[in-house]
Amino acid sequence: MIRKVLLPALFLSLMTTITYAQRTTSGSLERTRFISPVSEKNDRAPVDMDTLLGDAFNLQCSDNIISYYSDNWGYVAGNNGYLDKEKAQSLTLGEGSNFKVREVWGFFADAASVGNGALRAKVYSAAGNGAPGTLLGTSSNVSVSNVATSDTGLPPTIFSFASAPSVTGPDFFVGIDISSLYATNDTIALWSTEDGCGDGANAWEKWEDDTWHTIDDQNGWQLELEFLLGAVVEFDPVASQSEPFADVNGLRIYPATPNPAKDDILVSYDLEQGSKVTIDIYTTEGKLLQRIDKGYQAPGKQNETVDLSKLPAGAYVYGVITDKARLMSRFVVQ
Repeated sequence: MIRKVLLPALFLSLMTTITYAQRTTSGSLERTRFISPVSEKNDRAPVDMDTLLGDAFNLQCSDNIISYYSDNWGYVAGNNGYLDKEKAQSLTLGEGSNFKVREVWGFFADAASVGNGALRAKVYSAAGNGAPGTLLGTSSNVSVSNVATSDTGLPPTIFSFASAPSVTGPDFFVGIDISSLYATNDTIALWSTEDGCGDGANAWEKWEDDTWHTIDDQNGWQLELEFLLGAVVEFDPVASQSEPFADVNGLRIYPATPNPAKDDILVSYDLEQGSKVTIDIYTTEGKLLQRIDKGYQAPGKQNETVDLSKLPAGAYVYGVITDKARLMSRFVVQ
């Protein structure tokens, strides 16, 4: 069945026909993204934990982020006149990984509160057809008034779990459930990459009839983008040292160790092909603290010991940048 573009006043009366046409966008909010941000929250006991962000954070074209308006009220990456219920992003950890999702991070372009309803994050397995599969866990509610937005920065809204869902990798989904916001007349929207930046098969949405569709669905938006969603994952200590947790365009990175760290930290990565490599260290606000130019690096696994002795205690971001990719994650200095 195809979705029809309807005027808002006609939407509810004609919805029962379940005959729709292709969705279209109608303008957008736009922003330049600086770096992958991280939460400064660090009140957990030290464990092997890292931040996993979607492809949207690793693509060079994602420096410009966007949130498209829907042709039928609301947003493509949020609630709208089509009564979409959820937006979900595929994430990938290292092969054979077993881990728990401690937090889901959503990066929001808009959060307009009228009735101050609640939204929540969900974690799903990946089904055989690539769609979100079994529901593994649902976070505590976050009210719309507590959704973080900014005119200049990119703060995460953090969704926590009373009981962290367990996932068997490598692929899984994190999503935002917006279904209850229609009753409270609230509006929210996630940031995404621009159309053409990313793979529309990685970003999914649950329609009003409870069916899952990719964002590039021919009966839907026909967009190729990624939602700005991420997760904080806790994983097996042995796997954390031996398995890469992210792999993009021939660059693999391993969790930095030890984490939390004191005087120095080991940043490990693997190259499928030789490339120039740069390692950057940032504050969580995006200020560049240190740039290590490694020059040309041969294919294979590489290790770099980074001096942290001059950094005060707190959370930081490190990035590994090659000719074709960049991956970012976080570490904590005690």
